[in-house]
Amino acid sequence: MIALFVTGIPMAALNVAIMPLMLDSTPREMLGRVSSVLMPVVNMATLGSIVLAGWLAGTVMAHFRAQTLGLSFGPVDTIFFAAGVLGLVSGVYAMVGLRGAQDEHSVPESETQESIGATA
Repeated sequence: MIALFVTGIPMAALNVAIMPLMLDSTPREMLGRVSSVLMPVVNMATLGSIVLAGWLAGTVMAHFRAQTLGLSFGPVDTIFFAAGVLGLVSGVYAMVGLRGAQDEHSVPESETQESIGATA
């Protein structure tokens, strides 16, 4: 129960962050269409991951046991670990892929300095 609570905290942060990101990156005339597709896709991905994890834990990895560095891993532990690694790798991939991407709404620093000098 505690593990579910702890894993739910990042999900809350993701849910809080996803809508402002979607609103900022979607053209105004497409907001309704994008938001009407986004949430069902997120919910289907959530349900799909629950089904996949349950199937893996109950069939493919039902008798899986491993011990590393004095720690014992069963099927559920391994699934949570794999999901964490996948999330970490995805985050690093996004960070590297977005490095150098410039926000189209941001004001260049030279224009900011000129407006400060003009008002002073």
